[in-house]
Amino acid sequence: MILNAVLPFGKYLTGRVVDANGAGVAFTNIRLKNAAGVAPANLEDSNTNADGTFSVLTSPGVWNVEVVPALTLYKAPVLLPSVNLNHDVVVGDVAVPNGKVITCLVTDPNGFPLNNASITVRTLPGRSKLFIPSNNTAATGIARICVPDGAAYDVIAVPPPVYTNNYATLTQYNVTPTLLDQTLPTFTLPIARLLTGHVVDAFGAAVVNADLDVDWSQAPVYPRIETTNDFTNTLGNFTLAVPAGIQRLTIQPPVATKLLPCRLDSLAVAGTGLAMGNIVCRAGRWVDVSVVDIVTGLPIAGANINLYDNATGNRFMTIDNNTGAAGSTRIVADDLHYFVKVYPPTAAWDTAYVAGGFRVTSDTTLTVYMSPKGVLGVGDRVAPTIRMASPWPNPARGTLNFSFAGRGEGELEILDLAGRRVATPWRGTASGDQTARWDGADEAGRRVSSGVYFARLRVGAQTSVKRVVVAD
Repeated sequence: MILNAVLPFGKYLTGRVVDANGAGVAFTNIRLKNAAGVAPANLEDSNTNADGTFSVLTSPGVWNVEVVPALTLYKAPVLLPSVNLNHDVVVGDVAVPNGKVITCLVTDPNGFPLNNASITVRTLPGRSKLFIPSNNTAATGIARICVPDGAAYDVIAVPPPVYTNNYATLTQYNVTPTLLDQTLPTFTLPIARLLTGHVVDAFGAAVVNADLDVDWSQAPVYPRIETTNDFTNTLGNFTLAVPAGIQRLTIQPPVATKLLPCRLDSLAVAGTGLAMGNIVCRAGRWVDVSVVDIVTGLPIAGANINLYDNATGNRFMTIDNNTGAAGSTRIVADDLHYFVKVYPPTAAWDTAYVAGGFRVTSDTTLTVYMSPKGVLGVGDRVAPTIRMASPWPNPARGTLNFSFAGRGEGELEILDLAGRRVATPWRGTASGDQTARWDGADEAGRRVSSGVYFARLRVGAQTSVKRVVVAD
């Protein structure tokens, strides 16, 4: 009997794994997984050669490529996300950083080793999750992982899935490995106490997929307690397995809901757990923020948007407050008065850009132009040594807020359409970021008529003008 076998066409992924000095790294395993974590049905030649090169033949598809050196090499693994292998791909050199190997023993509260527990590692200070493959414990309760050298981490032991509601996680904070092979103190997982609740909006509708964070109520650092299943379900309910103690819960609804985050502090989670009942998230307003390089006009990705209460100086909780590839993001805010600080993603720009007097009474947009390092930058695009943000709110039915930056003697004037001075909200010496307010009155204290006016800022030889509207 003769059978015809049809062999599937594959795609090649080629490249070279190198160390920090550019030398090839042998004995490195190249693993492929899809978004669901499933490996391809066909995978050939998945290890690097003696010179670090590899040529993997696999099934077509979009794959996450895991580059995993042998632990004996003390090189940390690297993840190449979403590689499109519907055609052959050459990735070139893939650098794996020098690393330290950490040995972790995970036990239950009685000291018995736990099989299939997992080790999670988060970077500091941002708490991004580090790529750690093969992070499950063996029957001995031991897992050995490799982390990049020269950094501090939070190392977390997570109970096996079958014990999710029986044991809580345990974190060893601010771990900086100093030895090539370092054994951490034993992770003896505590008994779990269940923290439960039901998240709703002001009308009682369930808030689905809200992100939940639990911290120890230990100011000022508030150490994070790692939790699993930390999103509300389709009914708005949540159940978190946490250790007993005094904790803080932060609830962050999806931005699409236009709901404000809420935070509940000093929660006493006792031996019986804590049932919180309904937790209401208030409605807010969308603020679409764009951050642009003032010189090139290009969007700035990774800029961090922060709102600070004008009265207290406290930072307001915001979700999704880093700009994406298009230089923009959407956050949710309430109607208090804030000043806005935008921190650049790198040292290529100045460290803080302020647009003050900001209050959101409806969905709105805000554009911030960032200047290169060493050049003052606030708000809209103007001359390179003076910046004035768009006045807020505009149109104004009451107080109009201004934010500007410059250095030297100057003044901020309000002019009518004929160019006549109506009011002078600020006069003095600018030495960086400044704010001012105009209550809509002229220099005699009389309320001005509704209509169009101009705000003219002059500092030294520089001038910036903004159009403002006074409404009834």
